[in-house]
Amino acid sequence: MANRQAKRLSVPRSSSFSRTDVVNAFNSAFELIGGVPRLATWAHENPGDFYRIYGKLLPSQSQNIVGDDGKLKIELAIKPSPLDELPTEHIVDGEYTEMEPDL
Repeated sequence: MANRQAKRLSVPRSSSFSRTDVVNAFNSAFELIGGVPRLATWAHENPGDFYRIYGKLLPSQSQNIVGDDGKLKIELAIKPSPLDELPTEHIVDGEYTEMEPDL
């Protein structure tokens, strides 16, 4: 048998691709090869590898989302727009009183 050497594909580097372009290409390829259902199948068959990779994706520091006063603190990832703000005239403050039904 003849000794075969694998041919390497040489692609010149280009500055025309941004990190966003590369991420979008990977996301497209992910969807083309089966997306989440295929990933779930692979994870089921390879739980050790899946959890190892998943562990690397988790944030390195945990955040306390409950304040010292015991109230849940929500931090928005993006600044609210005017559409997110409710005008004060729509805010209702009241009390609930349970009443007996009319017979």
